[in-house]
Amino acid sequence: MASRPGRRRKRHRRKGSPDLRGAMRLNLSSGGDAMVLPRKRRVPRTPRLLVMLDVSGSMERHVQLLLQLIFAVSQHTKRVETFVFSTSATRVTRELSAPSFSEALVRIGSVVRHWSGGTRIGEALAHVNTRHEYVLSRYTTVFLLSDGWDTGEPERLSYEVQRMRRRVHRVVWLNPLLGSEDYQPLTRSLQAALPYIDHHASARDVENLKRLPRLLR
Repeated sequence: MASRPGRRRKRHRRKGSPDLRGAMRLNLSSGGDAMVLPRKRRVPRTPRLLVMLDVSGSMERHVQLLLQLIFAVSQHTKRVETFVFSTSATRVTRELSAPSFSEALVRIGSVVRHWSGGTRIGEALAHVNTRHEYVLSRYTTVFLLSDGWDTGEPERLSYEVQRMRRRVHRVVWLNPLLGSEDYQPLTRSLQAALPYIDHHASARDVENLKRLPRLLR
């Protein structure tokens, strides 16, 4: 979120554009319950966020925390697009506009048929690259939330990550296993994708997630 040198901005509760980094900080510190959305004056173009959340079986214990964060941010800006995926991908942006997180979960459950299945990350990226290319621009930051356990072809994943990266501002892979004792990102899929990822960061717990707003700068 670049600004002109020498121009400082103040947060305001009513006027101005949504402060996405501030919103993430507030929601993480309050456990995902947003009370106030900070706003800034004189903000340049707000970055569009594309969130792709792995809801396969290996991610099951991490999904609710991550969805809660996505829901909290989505409540305050229209510039977030969200897809959940396992062996296929489903857009859930509309479902996350529900008035409460519990209602959002019900709505997501009614449209997602591939919950807790296997994982084909390359196919999920291909779905967005091909059928939802309108969400990709030089202003887009992509957050790919996955542990990297993938049953698809690494070559397909590598190709689709490169294809997406050429069209967006940056790609951030958030991995709930990263930072765990003895964990090394050695799966074939991660090894295939990492050369084209701008940041590989941990999403293991709330403390790690609090560091995410700086990746929007």
